[in-house]
Amino acid sequence: MALNNVLTVICDAKFADLVSVGVYARSSVMTVGQALASSDDNTPAVWLVGGNAVIIESTLGESIGLWGPLLAPQLKKVAVTAGFSDSSQTYFWTIDTPAGTVRQLLVSGGKVVNNSGEPAPEEAGLPTLDEATLLELLQRHTGVVLNSDDTAIPVDLGKLASQMTTHTPQPADNWFSGEDLPPDVAGDFDKLAKLGVDFINDLLTQQGGFSPFGFGVKSDDDLEVAVLHDRDPNDTPDAELDAMIDVIRPKSDGYRAIGLFTDISLTSSGKPTEAIRICLEHKGGHSIQLLLPYEMKGFRKKKPQISIAGTADWLPRLWV
Repeated sequence: MALNNVLTVICDAKFADLVSVGVYARSSVMTVGQALASSDDNTPAVWLVGGNAVIIESTLGESIGLWGPLLAPQLKKVAVTAGFSDSSQTYFWTIDTPAGTVRQLLVSGGKVVNNSGEPAPEEAGLPTLDEATLLELLQRHTGVVLNSDDTAIPVDLGKLASQMTTHTPQPADNWFSGEDLPPDVAGDFDKLAKLGVDFINDLLTQQGGFSPFGFGVKSDDDLEVAVLHDRDPNDTPDAELDAMIDVIRPKSDGYRAIGLFTDISLTSSGKPTEAIRICLEHKGGHSIQLLLPYEMKGFRKKKPQISIAGTADWLPRLWV
């Protein structure tokens, strides 16, 4: 089976626990297999198995990996998250406790993107993350064994999602609405920028830095990791950007839009500061650059303070 899903296991939890924090049943029941396959409308569902409550999402969307950090402290439970995207070969494993996130492992394209926290004992002997090892990890750590014939309850997560505190620049819903861009291009750029900044937020919080990377929007609207670049302290941000472009350009026909993310230094309000540089390009010829200064307060385990400095021109380089 090829999975493109996020499974968040709330250990020792009942459906009533989820209702208490804003999760509601929305329609008649379905099977776990149907919930895993509902990529067209991404209907989330809750599967009750072995004394655990499992939130099933059928795509790796903007809530990727967020339910665990939100629910673990509220419910005073351990939350274990496994994310699969066989189409982009992206897999992640996260353990959240009431006291905070204790383990994060993200592998994309065969490369380890994030490896923070103490590995769980159940990870011993597993060579890497893929669909098979993630399912084995879930079974070892939580006792959950995937059964497509089990019953799942379609749910509304809207009220729960509204409790999330965003750390991204405002306005959060449409950063590029004021730019001279077609609505479909602005929509693709919004998706790429928000997903990338959420990912960087986690990396800055856990590690205090991030290596350059790129996300892509495919023709079927799927979002995936398009490129990863091992950071070299001797490289300039422009050299890192050039290296990623060289990797993506030969396979650019497989994407509709690309977002490249690098860590740079600039001057903001007369003071030197670190910033996220996002270079966005669309197959139709549109391109733009977004600069987001950030400040680490207390370094690790505290969310970076990110502000928006504005947009700037960036000449197309991928589809030329």
